[in-house]
Amino acid sequence: MADNTLHRHIHQTLQDNQGYKKQLFLTGMRGNCIAWKIVFAAAKSRGVESDPFGVSAYSHLVLVDSRVQEKYVKLESRARMVKIHGENQVQAWELRYLNKVCVDAFLSSTSLPISPDAVLPFYVDDQWYLPVLRPGYNPDNDCLIIVDATSESVFDAALDELATFGSRYARIVVITQQASPATSGWPI
Repeated sequence: MADNTLHRHIHQTLQDNQGYKKQLFLTGMRGNCIAWKIVFAAAKSRGVESDPFGVSAYSHLVLVDSRVQEKYVKLESRARMVKIHGENQVQAWELRYLNKVCVDAFLSSTSLPISPDAVLPFYVDDQWYLPVLRPGYNPDNDCLIIVDATSESVFDAALDELATFGSRYARIVVITQQASPATSGWPI
């Protein structure tokens, strides 16, 4: 892999989710999807299972822990977060998830600090949360969802899976392919 940014994103994703023993890989049945399915099928002994799109809502959906308050880090006043998590950790979260915006400024703002490849906080029951597991949370209570969206022919099915598992507040890794404006048909 000659793309340093891609390598950094993959490394960060692996690091963020290394505690998960249960993982579900969702894919279609054409194109690159088959290659991914074979790779993940070989990893079954490490807790990785694979399903085609459309099946998981009838089986694996119950493996996702939907208890947001117990699972994710809640955004609170910066002073309180520093007291709980430490200054360095809060600064790292502000850099990564808030585009360098202070937690207090984010909580008082009406817009999200969006940047390319942004991983953003999410809002549930009048509260903002970071897509970060709380310290002490046991990922054995949850299932990491990996969605293969590498083939244009399966985008609709992948979106259905994102909606289904997103409604349970799952940790989701989405595998995509980057398209350049010259090859995508978008205006340059």
